[in-house]
Amino acid sequence: MTGHHTGHHTDHHAECQQAAPLLEALADRAGRRSGRFHVPGHKGRAIDPLLADAWGDCWAWDLTELDGLDNWAAPQGAIAAAEALAADCFGAGLTRFLVNGATSGLVAAIGAVCQDGDSLIVARNAHQSVLAGLILAGAQPCWVWPTVDREWQMPTVVTPEAIAQALATYPQAKAVLLVSPTYHGWVSDLPAIAQLTRSHGIPLIVDAAHGAHLGLHPELPIAPLAAGADLVVASAHKTLGSLTQSALLHLHPQALIDRDRLNQVLRWVTSSSPSYLLMASLDAARRRAALWGQVDWGQTLVRVDRVRSQLAGDRAIQVLSGPNLDRSRLTVHLAGWNGYQADEALDQDWGITAELSSPQHLTFVWTPANTDQEADRLVAALGALARSPQVAPDRGLDAIAGSLAPPSPAPLTPRQASQRPTEAIDLNRAIGRIAAEWICPYPPGIPAIVPGEIITAEAIGQIQQTLALGGDCTGCANLSVQQCLVIISADR
Repeated sequence: MTGHHTGHHTDHHAECQQAAPLLEALADRAGRRSGRFHVPGHKGRAIDPLLADAWGDCWAWDLTELDGLDNWAAPQGAIAAAEALAADCFGAGLTRFLVNGATSGLVAAIGAVCQDGDSLIVARNAHQSVLAGLILAGAQPCWVWPTVDREWQMPTVVTPEAIAQALATYPQAKAVLLVSPTYHGWVSDLPAIAQLTRSHGIPLIVDAAHGAHLGLHPELPIAPLAAGADLVVASAHKTLGSLTQSALLHLHPQALIDRDRLNQVLRWVTSSSPSYLLMASLDAARRRAALWGQVDWGQTLVRVDRVRSQLAGDRAIQVLSGPNLDRSRLTVHLAGWNGYQADEALDQDWGITAELSSPQHLTFVWTPANTDQEADRLVAALGALARSPQVAPDRGLDAIAGSLAPPSPAPLTPRQASQRPTEAIDLNRAIGRIAAEWICPYPPGIPAIVPGEIITAEAIGQIQQTLALGGDCTGCANLSVQQCLVIISADR
């Protein structure tokens, strides 16, 4: 049971989903021992010994647009068949394989709906790739702010009420773009939001980078496409088991987006030499999701729920919970621990690596690949850390860390800011200046400062606090001396 579908697959549907046309075509071609006078240059043989030993037969599979392997830019054969099976699996009118990650899908989605000067309603907790899309399209972001959980200091959902207000405030907007689920697993009320956007005649674009698995089990949240989103970008590599950098773009059968325009922009932002290893891994991941997804994710939810209940018995461990959460994400706060320190201790002492660390908490991503043994080790490790606090037993952190900087005026669009002369100045001197770059406390990559906005003291405080607590910020011109790029004023 996947995505758009409700009820069990028909026998015919399941039989179709057993095929993996691109994977099978690649296997067939890789098995031929012919003279290779074509790229790639390694030709399956001239390879560094360490890589050759590590990757084995993968080198023979690293092929290009040969006879029988189709062409991603204009698919008619094996790629077209594989994408059609993915569309059927996830309930899409069109699915495209992405080899430049979800980033390329989001950039293409914005380019498909916005031209220079158009407005786009965007959730402020958008990934930095959305800002790249705004710059390339020349679009003006109209920010809508997610609810922030003050106790956990994280953005959660964008409410239908916030979207309704944004649609009334920005009637010129060409589309709405939201993140659901978030990095921590918060899922917005997409059915209600999709009704609002459709009543206004504009598309809903959903960055579901962390939700490729949604809809694969009835106890998981509804998939964004099934909820009515017009376009969904999902990082299959994050939760479905395809190779890193591979992703899926789904278009709703009744999407309010021009399919030809979308494909055109996708070609602009995609390599003309797409990796067949990445695309074949998407074909394989789709097959597993279609045939085994419900069983896989049912077992995963049982496993993570057991861990959650075991941790609930430890008063020094708080576990994030709520009705709008994807249960396959486990976020915890350890009393007496900075999240970054706890992450390091887990890695060094227990061989456990979290997906996301922040000043306040740790987030663990569960997939069918995680085992009962790993679950037991995680419970033991978190319990051991909880019994050996490193800092005062309260959170003891300024509320500015991990939260979103408040709204700031934007004299310039992101594209206008990207085209102006700039200078690098110290963060403390940047307050009141117009930003020339985005600065994202990372992870999860939510911008505190966006190009074109006036830099506020609150934004600088969030950045400095994140750095002081051992976190990272992408975008700073020179983090070692805490500088950022600002626009050089016209009167200087």
